[in-house]
Amino acid sequence: MTCNIDVDMTYLPTDLYVGMSPDHQNEVAQKLPWVHPEMIMFSGKDNSTSNKPTELLPGWAQTGGNSILLNGRPLNANVAINSSVSASQICGITPEVFGNVRVTGAMVIDKNHDHPLEIHPVYAFDFINASNRQDIRGVWGDQNGNTYYVHNVFGTIWMLITRPFRDHTFAAVFRGLLSGSPSTLVSGKTAEGDWITVPYGMQDGSGDMSLVVGADALTMKVSGDSPVARLELRKLYDVQDHPCPPLGTLSITAVNPSPCVFPETEGGTLVFGISTPLPPGVFSAAYQWTASVGVPGDDSLPTFQVSNLPAAGTMVTVSVQLTINNACVYQGSRSFITHSQVESQWLEEICQLKRRLEKTIQQIIDQSIFPRPGDPLSREQSIDLAMQEIQELDRTIAELKRNLKP
Repeated sequence: MTCNIDVDMTYLPTDLYVGMSPDHQNEVAQKLPWVHPEMIMFSGKDNSTSNKPTELLPGWAQTGGNSILLNGRPLNANVAINSSVSASQICGITPEVFGNVRVTGAMVIDKNHDHPLEIHPVYAFDFINASNRQDIRGVWGDQNGNTYYVHNVFGTIWMLITRPFRDHTFAAVFRGLLSGSPSTLVSGKTAEGDWITVPYGMQDGSGDMSLVVGADALTMKVSGDSPVARLELRKLYDVQDHPCPPLGTLSITAVNPSPCVFPETEGGTLVFGISTPLPPGVFSAAYQWTASVGVPGDDSLPTFQVSNLPAAGTMVTVSVQLTINNACVYQGSRSFITHSQVESQWLEEICQLKRRLEKTIQQIIDQSIFPRPGDPLSREQSIDLAMQEIQELDRTIAELKRNLKP
């Protein structure tokens, strides 16, 4: 399987030309930025002691550890082939034209074809589709081919760092603490800790390392004394099978308001909560409330009280930031304008009239309780009562307008 990609020339490996002759360097430079990756189907040789061949390199039709990796998982021949010249999906993923990818493999110049620079064979293929959801967990990469598997355990960052396939020069783990409150955005936060090599790699070493998360939560910069210091990391894809639920913008409502009561009154008190339902599997929820004016209560509870509301006609905005499972961050806000005591009283009266009117009309249209012969009220009398309620409502609205007119 093949495709063509346009290389990001600002993110080339720092050691791209190491070990090349001047002629090869010039030829590679001339062929860039176009690259032609090729995935082989099988790679092996006969084994005289077994019926199974000895597999040498990853192939897209091979399985398990001998398969090409797609977003970190074996491809296992999971390809939807449309025809002899195209495939619509790979491992359930539909490739996007002009989408971003990272291809790992052997860079070669095919002398027998007038092709662009080739990556042949391909060892791993990553579709870069990370979302900006303020979750540091996931798989990251740098321009030198290193892969970083990041996990966040209650603010402690664990990271496995590996080199590409067949490169055992370096492998390490990192553990560090993420700065700030777990309920705040990860943008701009720093994880400081220690790194140490593991036996998978040939190097031995340890030391300090820090990670600074970018403003978009999709980049990180590494500092310290490790071999990956001063590199910029880009997030490749999110944690698979553990996405943050798509809650969208949170809805904020007043908690248990009584019918026909308008507590948005100057000097009054309101209690707010989040009406957006939380999905199952939430093991922790951290709240951070704010109010633009008024006297706020405890800002870390599921409900938020704002007392001593300001003078009538003042805009009040209540906002909340919710962090669930120490990783997924959501936000919401609600604004309202305060009323005077007189305004609230009139609003309550209108509401009560409206409720009575709705009840009377419902009785009229409900066939089961139409007046029957012998009932105290005929249908015509019921309609007259409804009309009287409507007229009373009209008079109340007119009087309200006169009283509120500046």
